[in-house]
Amino acid sequence: MANLPTDMELEQAESQRNATRTPSPQLTPCEQLKYNKAQLTKMETFRRCKQACVDALMMMPDHHPDEPFYVRAVTELQDIEEAMTLALSDIDSFEPCIIPGCPHHENE
Repeated sequence: MANLPTDMELEQAESQRNATRTPSPQLTPCEQLKYNKAQLTKMETFRRCKQACVDALMMMPDHHPDEPFYVRAVTELQDIEEAMTLALSDIDSFEPCIIPGCPHHENE
């Protein structure tokens, strides 16, 4: 039987991996805003798909609101809607860009 690593050895290996990681670069406010808007677009796509799933399950002849697939789909839809509300709030909290010639700035 092969010798498996102990919990202590696994923990030590994990801490060594984490110590060698370089931190992510800080984004400028405009870069962060652009990133957040892109994430919100992805969330909207996911929300539409999840809504379609909920609607399709509701239309099934044997639909019951306590059915596990339906409950899970509704829960996931609610979760993404909550995340989108937070994302919109975050996006709305950004100050308008005042940097002349900013490559990430959207003229509105």
